[in-house]
Amino acid sequence: MRLNLLKTMDYRGSPIIMVLGIGTCCLAVLGLLTAFPAFINRVHQYDFTCYYMGAYVLNHHEPLYRELYPVIEPRIDGLPYSPYIYPPFFASLLRPLATIAIRPAQTLWLWINLGLLIVGWRWLLRLITLSLGQAYLLLGFLILFPPLYETLILGQVNLILFGLVLGCLLLLRRPSTSAWVDILAGSLIGIAGVIKIYPLAFGLIFIIHRRYRAIAGVIGGIMAAIGVGIWLGGGWQNTIIFFTEIMPNLRHLSNIIDQSIWPFSKRLFQEHNYIYQYHNQVIYLTLKPLINAPLLAPIVAVILASTIGIPSIKYFFARWRGDSNADLLWFDLGLIISLTLLCFPVVHNHYLFLLVIPMAWLMNHARSLASNQRQWLWLGLLMSLLPLVIERFWRFLLDQAPTPIFLSFGFISNVILWALLIYYRPIKPISAQPYHQQA
Repeated sequence: MRLNLLKTMDYRGSPIIMVLGIGTCCLAVLGLLTAFPAFINRVHQYDFTCYYMGAYVLNHHEPLYRELYPVIEPRIDGLPYSPYIYPPFFASLLRPLATIAIRPAQTLWLWINLGLLIVGWRWLLRLITLSLGQAYLLLGFLILFPPLYETLILGQVNLILFGLVLGCLLLLRRPSTSAWVDILAGSLIGIAGVIKIYPLAFGLIFIIHRRYRAIAGVIGGIMAAIGVGIWLGGGWQNTIIFFTEIMPNLRHLSNIIDQSIWPFSKRLFQEHNYIYQYHNQVIYLTLKPLINAPLLAPIVAVILASTIGIPSIKYFFARWRGDSNADLLWFDLGLIISLTLLCFPVVHNHYLFLLVIPMAWLMNHARSLASNQRQWLWLGLLMSLLPLVIERFWRFLLDQAPTPIFLSFGFISNVILWALLIYYRPIKPISAQPYHQQA
């Protein structure tokens, strides 16, 4: 019998859930509509322009990290950009895109990402049991999820990471105990960690579940990606420069509007200046802290990190000593993702797209709960989603009342999600059946 998620929500007995759900959905639709102009003109694809520039430089056999950008400015059609700061590996992957003009390349990159979204959606359906109609509702949820369209607007790589992490999870959940399956799963995390550093933390799943052979896969994936970067990314020189000059300076890229514990604490207790666009005007804003006490910021950050980290570490240690199964793998990876995005120093809003993985676990977990518990879980999920949806309107909110809370919606959302995961952590395993499309 197929799981009917709409029935498990039990709307008739939960008017609060119904109102909150409808309100969240309406705000999400409104947020997506406000994003459409950016989809059309693609002028905000700052990150893809950066990737494109790196690939274009490689195609012209120039040093990747030197100040050669004025030479290629005519190529990018006056679009805003920032210097390329990623490994040669990723620039080498985009070299075919850099053989065409920037505007068609932007369009093609958008369609590639939409294709990756469909692949990720199909892979999610292998984890959660849904009817055909509910499967399309899940796709609608993904489309309305604000970190998705922020990813598409910026031309970011989160959908690539999403596919690599989901692929790893699906491999780990296979009944086969082949060493090569574990090594392949680990290699996907290794490759993701070369594109962006923080997915390397997801490799903790291999230690917790004693899949130690996958660690060799992580190392192999990293070495393979570096090798491709050397081969197609301008030789040894670019790779050496990345590891010796670029990578050590990445720690300085943390932005005060990031959504992890450390910038959140700074916003609460330190004054900061912001520059952003609103209604085609450049806004200069001095944001006052809730309490002007800079010395409190690191103290509060450590307290928050301890409050979140200690229960998580305690759970992981117990899991390492316990059994492993497919459902626990899914849950534990979701908890690691949430914890990483809470604690990593650089966490932009679009990084939070990976929270789809733990959210999907909670949706699937709802079927094992009694009716009253199920309602509380759905209420918690909606409370976690609502700040992410409201985040789309932070410029409007700051214009009404400048407070650091309005720059912290992503962090608040992830804290609620982490609390839900800890509270509903599985005690008994849940069997999950694969999705099969009905005729």
